[in-house]
Amino acid sequence: MMMLDEAAVAVILRNLVDNAVRYVPVGGKVDISVLCLGTEVMFEVLDSGRGIPQAELERVLEPFYRLD
Repeated sequence: MMMLDEAAVAVILRNLVDNAVRYVPVGGKVDISVLCLGTEVMFEVLDSGRGIPQAELERVLEPFYRLD
């Protein structure tokens, strides 16, 4: 049993899944997993998209920044 902020978890999951679906190529694949690691929960979203270029990794964490 874990105490979670349901609204915050919903926003995080919605953003992760929305980004994966939005940027995966047509015919691509999106896998979503929830892992319990001791006292922590990890949400993992993997897709078959091209990924984020190395030079953009830091910028994608900025609010409202989008890749071309």
